[in-house]
Amino acid sequence: MPPTFSPARRRRLAGLVANGLAQSVVGVALVLATGRLLAGDGAVLAAALVVGATTILAVLAVIQAAQAEAFALAYVKEVRLGLLDNVLTRPADLPTPSLGPVMSRAVSDLAALKTWLASGLAGATVAGVTLAGLVVGFAWAAPTLLLPLLPAGVLFAGVAALALRPLRRSIRTARRERGRLAKQLGDRLPTRLTHLHFGRLGPLCRAVERRSDGLATALVTRATWAAALRAVALATAPLTLAASLAVPALGIGAASAPEAAAAILLLGGLVGTQLGVLARAIELKLADGEARRRLGSFLDRPTLPMRADAERFGRQQGGTTLVLDKLVAAPDAAPLSTRIEPGEVVAFAGGDQATRRRLGLVLAGLADPVAGSLSVGSRQGGQMRRRDWWRIVTLVSPDVPTLRAQLRARVCLGMPSTALPADVDRALAAVALHDTELNDDRAADLEPRLRLARALLRGAAIIVVDDQELLERRELVAVLAREARCRGLGLVLLTPRTCSDVPVDRELTLTPSASEDGGA
Repeated sequence: MPPTFSPARRRRLAGLVANGLAQSVVGVALVLATGRLLAGDGAVLAAALVVGATTILAVLAVIQAAQAEAFALAYVKEVRLGLLDNVLTRPADLPTPSLGPVMSRAVSDLAALKTWLASGLAGATVAGVTLAGLVVGFAWAAPTLLLPLLPAGVLFAGVAALALRPLRRSIRTARRERGRLAKQLGDRLPTRLTHLHFGRLGPLCRAVERRSDGLATALVTRATWAAALRAVALATAPLTLAASLAVPALGIGAASAPEAAAAILLLGGLVGTQLGVLARAIELKLADGEARRRLGSFLDRPTLPMRADAERFGRQQGGTTLVLDKLVAAPDAAPLSTRIEPGEVVAFAGGDQATRRRLGLVLAGLADPVAGSLSVGSRQGGQMRRRDWWRIVTLVSPDVPTLRAQLRARVCLGMPSTALPADVDRALAAVALHDTELNDDRAADLEPRLRLARALLRGAAIIVVDDQELLERRELVAVLAREARCRGLGLVLLTPRTCSDVPVDRELTLTPSASEDGGA
């Protein structure tokens, strides 16, 4: 999680503190001017001061809302980008998180963070500064007006202490139930027709209903305790006036002037407003803590190191050697040591599907090896930016599907800016794709041919093929091998069996680590 108080956000928070100080000064002036107005002492000037102070307080409240929103959104944007980066840069061999948990964090948890920062932290900062300013101001100008506030303050503190535990429990329960509900719906939607066809819609709806009831119970408990805190804040003004009238030692006494009673009532209203903000802040802080806990556990999962500070390495469109030095792609795989020269076609045959898949991901830089190293030419893969490696080595695999777009645009993804429309036409012709098929999403084996055409247009120096549907089309593999030899590209084929009918230069066997021959 990024730090809440970066230098830029500290400056925004300083603006909120200044706003709170201004509100406290104007609040003191408003109370004193109201007392003079009711006493008839300089009524015109006092009335002007009351109107002016009220207007200034309204303007300061609007400025506070804008400052708080900007303060919160700057932080939430940073967290949202971090969440997106975490989801998108996870190693390809780890399972992709399901839509439900991702959306729960991207919507519910980020909303909790934003609400706390905008309405909770910012509001509590202004409220705390304002309350402190009111106390200091009246301690100097009219200390007897502060005494009737003591009962309301003690009551608020007591209710807050009682509410903390049930509020925290209900917020955690509500967040858990909301996340489970999102996961339940996210997991069931792809199979909705199965549930519908086999008569399982009723049990599914009842399970969602039970989960919704648990969520509703937790939310009602949260609302009850939060409302209790706000109710005490709302009662501050009448409690303050009642205390001052009931116990003369605490304030003005029953026989004192009405202007003093009005001043105490107004002061109680000002303090009650700030206590209401603090009550809301307590609730939001607890929700923020739960959201941070959930987001933190999600963001702590491993991601691919992008090595953005590494030296840049330009695009290589041929003439590059791929070197495997005791490379262990999977935990149960034997080390691989070999060199794949420019224009060479090498097949890695055998092994199970999981081992071949992970080897393809490691060669393409989408997963890290268990042991050993990869290099292109004299450059170690671990010393290169991940993005540069992806420009040099491209993967043809169902793990890297084409994007949803116009079909011709799918094959152009990632191609060099120097590529011409004629290059696109040649790549499409090489994989036997014609304009009639490009206009028909249902064309036979369209997707694997699009992936192959995209790899040819990528301008990479090495092409790794882990696409069993494509490898079954031996004529396409032969075309790819011919293109690789003509362009001086390294070509790696990951196949479950030997390539007797495909012209390869070398064929290496993938063996488990327990094998005595140690792999290739």
